[in-house]
Amino acid sequence: MPFTIIIVVCHRSDAPRRCGSWPPLTFPMGMTSSLLPRQIKRCRRSVICLLRILRDSAFFLRTCIQLSGFSPCLTPIVLLCSNKFNFDRQTCHAYCTYCFRWAQFIGDDELRFAQKEAQSLFDYLEKHQEVSDILMTGGDPMIMRTSSLAQYLEPLTDPDFLPHVQNLRIGTRSLSFWPQRFTTDKDADELIDLLRRVREDGGRHIAIMAHLGHDRELSTKKFEDAVYRIQKEAFATIRSQSPIMRGINDDSEVWAKKWRKEVKMGIIPYYMFMARDTGAQHYFDVPMAKAHALYSDALRNCSGLIRTARGPSMSCTPGKVEVTGVEEIFGHKAFVMRFLQCRDEGWIGRPFFAKYNPKAVWFDDLEPLPGMELPWDEKGLPRPVPGRIYDEEIQVNGDVEMLN
Repeated sequence: MPFTIIIVVCHRSDAPRRCGSWPPLTFPMGMTSSLLPRQIKRCRRSVICLLRILRDSAFFLRTCIQLSGFSPCLTPIVLLCSNKFNFDRQTCHAYCTYCFRWAQFIGDDELRFAQKEAQSLFDYLEKHQEVSDILMTGGDPMIMRTSSLAQYLEPLTDPDFLPHVQNLRIGTRSLSFWPQRFTTDKDADELIDLLRRVREDGGRHIAIMAHLGHDRELSTKKFEDAVYRIQKEAFATIRSQSPIMRGINDDSEVWAKKWRKEVKMGIIPYYMFMARDTGAQHYFDVPMAKAHALYSDALRNCSGLIRTARGPSMSCTPGKVEVTGVEEIFGHKAFVMRFLQCRDEGWIGRPFFAKYNPKAVWFDDLEPLPGMELPWDEKGLPRPVPGRIYDEEIQVNGDVEMLN
C-alpha cells in the first residue's frame, strides 16, 4: 500500500526571516503587518518587554487582546525577526500560541525531529519504493531560501529519479504571514520556477498545505497575488487545513465563510483538526462533540464543492481519528468514529463507537461502550483488527468472493 513519509526540514539561520526590521511583535493570527491598526504600531516598543514576560501564560493572551484592542475571536502570536534572533534550528513565520510543535523551537535536540540533509532522504527512498508521498513540514520549509529548498526539490524535476514518489506536499503558514515569499522576495521567481519544474518536468503532483485558520487570513491583496502565482505559474494545488481553536475559530459561520472563500479562489478545503494534547491545549481546546456540531453546521451552509473538508480529526498515537457523528447505540449515546489513517491499515475506514462524553477533547478521554472495546490499547496502539462482522458473497472486479 502506498504511504507518505514525513520529512521535517531543518534549516539554518542564514535564511532571511522576512519581517523587515520589526522587533518581536505580537499581533492577531492571520493579520499581516499591513492590517495592524496605527495605535498598536506606535506602542509596540513600549509593550514588547511586557509581552516577553507574559508570553507563556494564559494571562498573556488576555492581556494582548486588551492592549491591542482587537476582538477576542483572534489570538495573538509572537513573530520573531532574524536581525534580533539567530536560529540554528527550525523556525516559522509565526509562533502560534497553540502550536503543538513547541519542542521544535526550544533548542533541545533530544526533543526535536528533523531531516538535516537531502542525500540520506534519497537513500532511504531508494530502498523504500512503497513510499508515494513526501510531506515537507517543520517549522516552515518556506522560511528557507530557494537555493536551500532546491537540494530537496531539484532532483525531483527528473521524472526518472525516484519515479515512485508521485506527490509532494509542503506545509506552510507563509501564504497568510508572508505571501511575498511567492511574489516579491528576491528569490520568489526562482521558487515558482522550481515548483513548476517539479510539476511539469518531473511529473509530480505538488500540494501547498496552507494553514488557514480564519477567513480574515484570505482578505489581503498580497494573499490573492500569492495564490495566483502558485496556481497559474507553478501549477501547484493549494489545500487548506487548520485546528479548531476556542476563542479563534470555534464558530460554524467562520468556517463556512472561510471554506466558501477558499473554493472561490480555487483552494481545496482539506482538514479541520482537533487541538493536540500539548502546548496550550487546555486553553484552546474545543470538545469533540462541539467541534463535530460546528463542522456539520458549517457544511450545511456550503456548496457540495466544499465537502472535501474532513473532520474534526485527531492526529493522535493510533492514527488519524475522525469524529463522524453522535448517535444512540443500544440505548447508549455514543460517538461514531473512524480511522482516516492508522498504524494498522486494517482499521482504515472501519467505524467504531465510543461512549459519549461532552467534555472529551482527545482520544484518551474516550471510554468504550458497555460490552465493546476501543480499537486501541492503554498505550494508544491499535488492537488487532477483529474478523469481519458479516459473511456474504460480494462481487469484486467481476469475481465472486466470500468474505469471512
